[in-house]
Amino acid sequence: MFLRMKLSAQRRFAKLSISLIAGVLTCVFVQGNHAQSNGSRVSLTQPYSLRENFQGEGLGQWASYPPAQDIGYEPSLSPTTDYSAPDGRALMRIVKPNRVGPQRFGFIKKVRMILATDSKLRFAYQLKSPGPAAIEVGLAGVDGQLYTTRLLAKTNEWSTTDFTSREVKAKAGTIIEAIYIVAEISNANPDFSYRFIIDDVAVSGLRKARFEVTTPHSVLIDPWPALISGKSYRNGDTIALETRAPSQVTKAEFLLETTTGQTISTERLYDDGSHGDKNAGDDVWTNDRLYQIRSSDPSGVWLARLRGTTNNGESIATDVRLLVRPNNERSHPRLFFSASDREKLLARSRDPKLASLWANLQTTAKTARASGDLAQGGDVFELLDSENLLPSLLGYFDVLNRARSRIAYNALDAYLTSSAEARSAAKGALLDVARWKHWEPPWFRAHGQHTYYPAGQLAADVGFGYDLLYDDLTESERALVRKALIEKSIVPTFKEYVADNRVMANTSNWIAHTVGGALIAAASIADDVSEKESEGQFEIYVGGLMRKLEDHMAASYLSDGSYGEGISYHEFDAETLGPALVAVKRSFGAIYW
Repeated sequence: MFLRMKLSAQRRFAKLSISLIAGVLTCVFVQGNHAQSNGSRVSLTQPYSLRENFQGEGLGQWASYPPAQDIGYEPSLSPTTDYSAPDGRALMRIVKPNRVGPQRFGFIKKVRMILATDSKLRFAYQLKSPGPAAIEVGLAGVDGQLYTTRLLAKTNEWSTTDFTSREVKAKAGTIIEAIYIVAEISNANPDFSYRFIIDDVAVSGLRKARFEVTTPHSVLIDPWPALISGKSYRNGDTIALETRAPSQVTKAEFLLETTTGQTISTERLYDDGSHGDKNAGDDVWTNDRLYQIRSSDPSGVWLARLRGTTNNGESIATDVRLLVRPNNERSHPRLFFSASDREKLLARSRDPKLASLWANLQTTAKTARASGDLAQGGDVFELLDSENLLPSLLGYFDVLNRARSRIAYNALDAYLTSSAEARSAAKGALLDVARWKHWEPPWFRAHGQHTYYPAGQLAADVGFGYDLLYDDLTESERALVRKALIEKSIVPTFKEYVADNRVMANTSNWIAHTVGGALIAAASIADDVSEKESEGQFEIYVGGLMRKLEDHMAASYLSDGSYGEGISYHEFDAETLGPALVAVKRSFGAIYW
């Protein structure tokens, strides 16, 4: 109930922030080591091993299973360095049942692998229970079948177990899309807290072989099969490709198409010392002039589809997501409108139909200017409880919402009216927020998470303020804001929702706010950020965040017009998603409407 009340208050505020501003602005079949695909074509496979000892910063892409009611806020799941974990850090669930009876709780991970004849799964665990318990391990096949095995658990001590695919009655060649490990308590006691910890998970199997793409620098982020390019393209740029084959191939081809299926180009790759290839016959396939981007080409996400054939007739396929940027001006403002739109916006402010909206915006801007000091807001966040989130949230939202309101409303007011008072308030708040150490409460870091959905909303407003105040900031001030957007929004959101694939069901409104807000932030600085500022990873961050946002829309906004959560969350989700789609279209060319 507290969360509902808190979110209701948040929604009321959000309507007075960027969404209100937006209203003014825009009123295989597998056998042995082969996999069959495309009918009768056989795909080359390679050995694959999944290992996780939870020594990183996050949750290792594992989530609670069975799923929590609120998959965004899940306090029973966290990493732990207590309880003598084998490697010092492990993944833990703590559950206190609310009734007598059976209790199941554990972990699940989305995977992409093929079972081999010698596939094995091994993990260490500790299960705190006053009575007997069991553990069920399940493999979810893309064939719709669930392959499971159960074992009697050793309780209250660290143990290690391993088994083969035969023990779950899964045949070699079965394609697996998820693995779960669940503790089963047959008669749970509501007066007892049960603890289940896993560590050193290792699974062996196969995967379809793929090309290693070195030009452009591209990365694979599980569980998504397509690589993400670290380079984007504009009109006049030439797409070049260099890739290493995983085995000797006799032919390699390149198909370039848009995500709507429009074929742009089809070309050959070469391993004969021509077309930019350095050494003939070394299994490095190259074409240094595959395609030159034209002004008539559609912008957005393109797919470079690499296809090869081995000496044995086996196929190798790899897709790379490329971003083709639109041919727009690189000046500011650019997020939701350009400088040429200023007179139109002024005309809207005088439109009788929008008079109350404009008056509300200016009143809110004035009120926000007198809402107290913000410079120490980040220090307040650091003092919040890392073990209990809810009791301290009201203080967090108070500081955050005052900052958001002061930046967004006053930046727009100053841009349209040239108000020195509004400009000073917006700029001061923008720089104060940029100096905060973190934008999320410490509870999230303590639970293996990197950000919180209000931090995404703040990032959207900071990006908006940077865009409108750009000419009023010195270069050192711009760099400060860019650094904050990268380090406090873009990178943590990428770590959590892309690298850690949190909320794998993709239906939570938290994704719209965190990922959407980070993309608005990225769009605001896209043409200003240097390679050094983003450590050369900016395009990877953007590409990964766009991939997660696409999954959120596909999972949540269904073809019949319904949404994956209740109607109030539907509205809440759209408050950041809508402006994010505008910013992504204008800066990155992807049209998701």
